[in-house]
Amino acid sequence: MTLTLPAEGAAAALQERAWALKARAQSAWASDPSRTREAADALAVLLPAADPPGELQALTFWTRGLAMLAEGELPGALARLQAAEKQWRVLAQPLHAAQVQVAQLVPLSLMGRFDEAAACGAAAAVVLLQHRDELAAAKLAINLGSLEMQRDRYAEAAHHYKHAAVLAARAGATQHSIMADIGMADALSYAGRDDEAKLAYDRASMRADVHGLAVQSAQAEGGRALLALDAGQVREGLAGLVRARQAFERCGIEHDRLEVEKNLADAYLSLRLLPEALALYETLLARLRAQAGESTLPWLLLQLAAAQSLAGRTDLARTHLDEARAHLRQQSNTLGLAWTRLAQAELHLAESDDPLAEAAARDVDGAAGLPPALVRRANLILAACARRRGEPGMALKRLDVLHAELSAQPQLQLQARCWYERGLTLAVQGDAAGAAQAHEQAIASFEELRLALPGDELQHAVLGDHLGPYVERLAHALAHEPADAVLHWLDRYRARVLSERLEHGAVPSAPAEGADEDVAGSRRRLRWLQHHRQRRLQDGDGEPALALQVETAKLERDLVERARRQRVMQPYAGALTHSLVDAHRLLRNLGPDRALIEYGASGDEVFAVVVSGGRVQVLRRLATWPAVLDELRQLRFQLDTLRGDMEVLQPHLPQLTERTRRRLQQLHAWLLAPLESALAGTSEWVVVPHGVLHALPFAALCDERGWLNGRVRLRMAASAAVAALPMRPPLQAGGTALVVADTRSLIHVGREADTVAASLQRPVCLLGAQALVDATVNAARRADIVHLACHGEFRADNPQFSALHLADGAWTAMQIAESPVPARLVVMSACDTGLADRMLGDESVGLVRAFLLAGAHEVVASLWAVDDEATADFMRFFYQAWSRRSGDAAMALCEARFRASLLRPHPHFWAAFVLHGAPADRGV
Repeated sequence: MTLTLPAEGAAAALQERAWALKARAQSAWASDPSRTREAADALAVLLPAADPPGELQALTFWTRGLAMLAEGELPGALARLQAAEKQWRVLAQPLHAAQVQVAQLVPLSLMGRFDEAAACGAAAAVVLLQHRDELAAAKLAINLGSLEMQRDRYAEAAHHYKHAAVLAARAGATQHSIMADIGMADALSYAGRDDEAKLAYDRASMRADVHGLAVQSAQAEGGRALLALDAGQVREGLAGLVRARQAFERCGIEHDRLEVEKNLADAYLSLRLLPEALALYETLLARLRAQAGESTLPWLLLQLAAAQSLAGRTDLARTHLDEARAHLRQQSNTLGLAWTRLAQAELHLAESDDPLAEAAARDVDGAAGLPPALVRRANLILAACARRRGEPGMALKRLDVLHAELSAQPQLQLQARCWYERGLTLAVQGDAAGAAQAHEQAIASFEELRLALPGDELQHAVLGDHLGPYVERLAHALAHEPADAVLHWLDRYRARVLSERLEHGAVPSAPAEGADEDVAGSRRRLRWLQHHRQRRLQDGDGEPALALQVETAKLERDLVERARRQRVMQPYAGALTHSLVDAHRLLRNLGPDRALIEYGASGDEVFAVVVSGGRVQVLRRLATWPAVLDELRQLRFQLDTLRGDMEVLQPHLPQLTERTRRRLQQLHAWLLAPLESALAGTSEWVVVPHGVLHALPFAALCDERGWLNGRVRLRMAASAAVAALPMRPPLQAGGTALVVADTRSLIHVGREADTVAASLQRPVCLLGAQALVDATVNAARRADIVHLACHGEFRADNPQFSALHLADGAWTAMQIAESPVPARLVVMSACDTGLADRMLGDESVGLVRAFLLAGAHEVVASLWAVDDEATADFMRFFYQAWSRRSGDAAMALCEARFRASLLRPHPHFWAAFVLHGAPADRGV
């Protein structure tokens, strides 16, 4: 028997179904957008069956608006919600019209249409009060609180959130009660009431977890993360933001995800991770413009301008500051305009336009009701301006106030900057000792922050931004203190991150992919792209298509960012201890026949610290740094000349050799001749270069007696602290060796591989098509010696992706540092493998550093693009000497250079390969 409903029964069922779908969409829009979209689609299917369509039409508009709002389509969402409101008014349903108005507040606020949002909310409030709809009134109060937060009116926002909490409790709406708690915590946080805010976030988080509300839990997590960042707890703050971002992505909440991405970019900016911050800001800017997200847009423009200013893009910074100011004026946002004025002050100060910087900072300092953090930064600018115009007393008064405030509310970065400014001011007053103490305080504050940061690149970036006090403290030591103090302060900021990693055991970083198949797939795709690009370059086809270059760059950025975020999420075992040079241990390691030479520059002066013969000596005024830079540029030009067509160059080789020799003689006269008496009696030198001196082939320096290579063994170290690390025992007989060679594209590599394999015991050979990345990684875990003969590439644009190109793709510096390579010796017989991105503080990113972090003890690498045939001969000489010298890499390199120079006298052919790493214990 079939039951047929009368027409009115079918209409009622259809209406009931439609309201159920709308309720589903309403409950899910802020937690599961996919369910909201499904409900909207289902309603659209029902609509043709409605007769008349009026109520279903209104519900369809309403639900579609919620779905678009959840997915960040703000203009479309507002249009649908306004259509729904209009339809309800046509149907004489004022309560439903008011309920739709409650939802309209969200897109209106996010689009910066604050006055319209306020008017819409006021109209809805009257109707909701008349109908005693406490749940809708609670939602309205939450949205009004969010509106006031967007307008930076925190007291008004707190009032609305408090009212919302009461209404939600009466209505028994747990989710909205928690949302009100989070809103209240946000308002307290932005008002500077951090302790109260943390308690409110903790309470909201606990309640959200109990009720399984993932979005609200993530919102509380994000709020607590910002509090941690403000308090200088960078690791905890970054981890909280990453967790919140992951939760929003899982739930598909576009607005919250964009907001937390902006917060991450802000954190990167504060840590001076500028390329990463800029990339995030530019991506977010495009999304906000597309969504008409006017409320967040000016703040993002403000931060983007700050990042561009620090990156030296001042014209773009001014453009974005002007645009931000225009938006904030339109919104009548007093606080936003104050932040814009501060950004202008900092830009003017960086350009040494002190009058404009001071005027802008005074505008901020004189305004009422601004957050303390904003006023403190303005006062620091005013102190710097006072010092620069010769009023140190006035500067110190402002700094005294800042120090007192920061002692009550510590902010490590601002504290470090204040102590640095105090040191500069005391130096103006002639108080050298006081200046030195202030700079030491700045260094202490900064290092407390730096050592807790997760990941080398964060520590690199923030160290480069805080070198000022180190440089000033070194200058004081040079002028007033003994040689061991000069060594201490010179090495204090030299390759600190690498030194600390090596001192505490160079444990490889966790790989970025873990169990993430998406990341593994990205890596496979990237390897194919790198392999494709390298083959095209080798075949002379030029750069690959622009689309492939763009895809490669995007994959690289994504992988680095994923790795960074995974490191942030790893359990924190405590900061590394400071890695500082131990002069006694260094002298003991060096022994009677070794010496350490550490170069430095203070102002324009080049100087050296020599450690040998049981003493530390400082040799000053060797040359001026600009003169050395100019000579190095000319030397590099001479060396690179030999990269041309050798048939054409062959008749000119004697003349080219002589020109190169003259450059090397001049550098010898400046950098080594003044040190001869301090180095007397030593036969092996550990050289710690400064800046671009890392690219100087020290073995090829010469005087009237000939090349330096014939008189002394050489090795390079990143810092004196690295050279002072405990020595490893000498290489034992019978160790395994790995020989990897690209015999398919390099003509002479097959001969080289045969020679190397014959010189080593029990070699494992991966040749030609067998030279695969994964096979190499696995074999390198068990090898004492690793020889890699292939194409090498230094990537100045992204040094972490500098690579050794094997049969199936690139083995990048990033990947090398992630896998154990505990070899006693790694030899990279390839081009440019010793090049690195030299950052401030002589930190570096490149292949040598990657192998050292992976556990390799000594690494042989090249300073320029080497000749294939000459390299095959060089490696034959090297391994023959290696076998005779019982694994003494420094002596083997000396012999190889000497024999290679007899075949091809120009240093281009024999001086490229240098030895990195600490000396082995020879049992003497």
